[in-house]
Amino acid sequence: MAPSDDTQAKPLRPLQLRLDRTVRIRIAPGMVHDAGLERRIGEIWAVEKARAGERLFDGAAFGLVSADAAELVLRPLRYRDIVARRRDPSLASQGLNLPHVGVSGVLTNGAGLVLGRRASHVAVHGGAWETAPSGVLAVPDPGAQVLEELREELGLGAECVAPPELCGLLATAESAELVLRLQTSLSTENILAAWRGHGTDEYDALEIVPADQLAAFCRDGARLLLPDLRATLDLAGLPHGPRGALL
Repeated sequence: MAPSDDTQAKPLRPLQLRLDRTVRIRIAPGMVHDAGLERRIGEIWAVEKARAGERLFDGAAFGLVSADAAELVLRPLRYRDIVARRRDPSLASQGLNLPHVGVSGVLTNGAGLVLGRRASHVAVHGGAWETAPSGVLAVPDPGAQVLEELREELGLGAECVAPPELCGLLATAESAELVLRLQTSLSTENILAAWRGHGTDEYDALEIVPADQLAAFCRDGARLLLPDLRATLDLAGLPHGPRGALL
């Protein structure tokens, strides 16, 4: 059942939004599913868990209720809710109707932009190139979450980057990505060494793409790009046209 307050979800149109530097994050009350929906979520989760094993973990997550440049309203979810809606989109009409929220870190060093190719075993968009690191928002602090993804996926600690800067939001009816700029003084060699030595297998390839090659990288028809990669770069202020330069 849904709370009867101003945090009731409204259908979201595709959204590309620049966020204020002082954007607030408000957490709405959680929801309680009826018995039928909870049973269906459990059935889907059991199938997916049997298939994926220990790779699949039912952790905390958040759904996007509403957004403007000054405030984001999020509602607590579980990762099993995300998986269930992904496998059975009709569940959106039964209460699983919030876009789940993730973080996308846009990491640059003096040489260029860090891009990772999602491994084939990743649940969605396997083989696609995206900004790295990225992941599901599991705590109500996008900066803390992107630093955790940085450590986990690329093997880099928080001390390796300047404080993350939350700068934008990409949202559809199914998912929402919070875009955060990350900057490091580490060399390309050190970034790659940390990923190879301490990162996870979320990515099967990592590249640091120079500013003057980013447009060509995005135009290369032989590469599969995450559908919102270009929009992510736009929000982070990284032009990817013919005369683009990393800012």
